[in-house]
Amino acid sequence: MKRATCETRADLDRFVSRMGDKTACYISLYGFTDKKWNGRRMVFDYQSAIIDRAWWDFDGDDGDQVKIDAARLISRLEGEVYAVATGRGFHVHQPLRETVTGDRWPTELVRYEKEMAEGLPTLDCIGTVDRLCRVPDTINPKRGRWAVIIDVKAFCADPVGYKIPERPEPTLKHLTPFRDAPGTFSLIRWVHNNPPPETERDSYETIFGDVVSADTVPLMPCLDSIYQENPTHRVRVALAQHLMENLRNFADPADMTEAEKEACIDAAVDFIRDLGWRDFLESKTRTHLASIVNMKGSQSCRWFVGNAMCKGRCWRYDGSVAL
Repeated sequence: MKRATCETRADLDRFVSRMGDKTACYISLYGFTDKKWNGRRMVFDYQSAIIDRAWWDFDGDDGDQVKIDAARLISRLEGEVYAVATGRGFHVHQPLRETVTGDRWPTELVRYEKEMAEGLPTLDCIGTVDRLCRVPDTINPKRGRWAVIIDVKAFCADPVGYKIPERPEPTLKHLTPFRDAPGTFSLIRWVHNNPPPETERDSYETIFGDVVSADTVPLMPCLDSIYQENPTHRVRVALAQHLMENLRNFADPADMTEAEKEACIDAAVDFIRDLGWRDFLESKTRTHLASIVNMKGSQSCRWFVGNAMCKGRCWRYDGSVAL
């Protein structure tokens, strides 16, 4: 089903009541104040996201570890916390006392979420301004289960023994993570009390600033082998995905114009040409980049570790694997 805009809460409620027991239902994690023209249609401007919560997604395919990790995270968080068992893991929501918006806050949100989830191996992803999450109390058709609201206190008291409801539980409706009331945790205060080290600040400002060429994109140690004469295909693809994600400033490829995508490809080609690969062919490189530019993300730290490319924890660590 195609995405659609819900202008009001009533629009969303009508859709969920009609389709919630029939198909997977997702909602954008955040609302937005502005739209922009992407060359084909009006889309939401991610820079206008109204950040009202922190969010974590755990995926462990029914194992005890995912339950333990979700409970550990919840125990680390201040203020109100709400959780949804998704059918194969958990979504954890922490509402904020004050909503924040603007260029700075997506960076600070990610920094906070990563720090809170440090060392939790089943963490799958964290809340970013383009993230979608499963609507509570709707069906997960692939798993044949419902995504249900759970009692956080009871769950944390015995995460492995807690019995997750098989269907939406009416007595837990008041624990829905999507509510009008703010939380008591202040991201603004946390950022004030936990400034990043200067070296880390420099990395974040580079990533989220105006990237004018691939030479300004920070490279993690995992990609050091790109400077060899003939790096492996795996390394080349990982480099291309990393370059594209940064060159587009983490925008959704669906929101980019063809001219914007072409500019990213040009910058990446210029960078790769100067690496001196023995078999570099510009036409072939452009063909591969034209496909990769439409990919939404890049490889996780878990992927780099699994492919024996990780050189140790660095500024790019995403919490997807214990390091």
